[in-house]
Amino acid sequence: IRCCPNWATENLIWTRVMLDDFPVAYAWPSLVTAASVLVPERPASHSGGDNLHNLYTALVGPVNFGKSQAIEWAMKLLRVQDDPRQYSEVKAGSAERLLKYMNHLHDKDQLGPRVLMFLDEWKFFFDKAGIENSVFPTLLTTGFYRRNATILDSHGHPMNVPASFSWIGGIVDDAYEDCFSRVAALGLHDRFLHGVNPSRYIGFQYRPFEGEVLPE
Repeated sequence: IRCCPNWATENLIWTRVMLDDFPVAYAWPSLVTAASVLVPERPASHSGGDNLHNLYTALVGPVNFGKSQAIEWAMKLLRVQDDPRQYSEVKAGSAERLLKYMNHLHDKDQLGPRVLMFLDEWKFFFDKAGIENSVFPTLLTTGFYRRNATILDSHGHPMNVPASFSWIGGIVDDAYEDCFSRVAALGLHDRFLHGVNPSRYIGFQYRPFEGEVLPE
């Protein structure tokens, strides 16, 4: 170490950014975002507000670098997918369709107060959010600070937001600027956790889930 101080420092830093399977930048944001829908509900009067813990997370890196796998492993570790009332992979063409679908689930008592939206890839969402008069950006910007909000659709009709949504997915690094440039003016970029792959990380070789699932 005395002979090679630069090597030692570089590898010390590397141990701080890598875990056994994924980089910290992928694993930890995935875990806290998945856990955000597991926080017990409390009356608003006890929390002094809307009792929000929702997070918006984007894992950024090249194709086949384990972004989706890191998210799926986190969800399986925390058993988020065991309860369909708190987890969804639906990909809607518009916010209006999404809210209509979510309100339908809510009316049938099939929607919890907190829901994790797993998008896999954020680009599909941002492509739809970039359409003129899209309500998607408003759904996220308003939903970050307030639950049970009412949003007007493109025709001026009110639509209820029936749950507190956490959103997570990956972004291929080449498409990152294109995604956020379309909605950056609304402040949406600042509401995100951005997990960027370390420069020396070479990607994740797919294999079945390995890990200790938390007791129910």
